[in-house]
Amino acid sequence: SKSTIKALRYPPPLPDSATIGVTAPSSGVGKFTRRYQEAKSNLAAQGFSIVEGKCLLDNEAYVSAPAKDRARDFESLWRQADVSLILPPWGGEQLIGVLEHLDWELLQSSEPKWC
Repeated sequence: SKSTIKALRYPPPLPDSATIGVTAPSSGVGKFTRRYQEAKSNLAAQGFSIVEGKCLLDNEAYVSAPAKDRARDFESLWRQADVSLILPPWGGEQLIGVLEHLDWELLQSSEPKWC
């Protein structure tokens, strides 16, 4: 049987005054809060609005939260219509644990976003 392959969808170009959702699907900010605040200030100075997820500042054993919580936090930002880009503070080494907990139907049926 043939598998159904859907066309890749791209989000629109990022507007100059976009809202950026920040969550840590891998490592959290932890002891680098000052560095994160500087980056956040730089983005705000460029006209971007920042929405912070719940899984962001903590960093315990190299992750911001349990994998299920990180997946729900990502999905929460995805659902917010005003969020045009979801941006992690860094990393991605522990992101693999989140993938099995994501609601792929939700992501596929929603408008695409930059990540």
